[in-house]
Amino acid sequence: MHSREDTEECVSDTYLTAWNTIPPKEPLPLFPYIGAVLRNHAFNRYSYNHAAKRSCSCREIESEIESLSCGDDIGDSIDYGIITEWINRLLRAADEVNRMLFVRRYWYCDGLSELSRRSGLSENVIKSRLKRMREKLRADLEKEGITV
Repeated sequence: MHSREDTEECVSDTYLTAWNTIPPKEPLPLFPYIGAVLRNHAFNRYSYNHAAKRSCSCREIESEIESLSCGDDIGDSIDYGIITEWINRLLRAADEVNRMLFVRRYWYCDGLSELSRRSGLSENVIKSRLKRMREKLRADLEKEGITV
């Protein structure tokens, strides 16, 4: 967020959403749940602020993430703790550049041109590296019995 007011609004919305949506059994672990709620509010605020000029990078990221999707009601079928652990394992095993690419692309939603500028790699090389990391994550999750 480039605006302090937007940031404060996202944090306030996160508290309200967490208060209204935490099930009787609190989600374990709590911090990734709160982080995901906050991230969703930040995306919504960003989309609202940039609605007239929606970039293709957001649509590209959505389609990349959809390739790992396993249905509409993901919350009932997947333990987020397991997925978090597998993503952390993937990132720990990755070299520094791949780790930076993955986090900057899927957490911060950086576009390919921004990743290229940061890493010095071509956009095609970045796409290839990210695809290999997504495929490895998918394979590891399927070995764990999580169908994606």
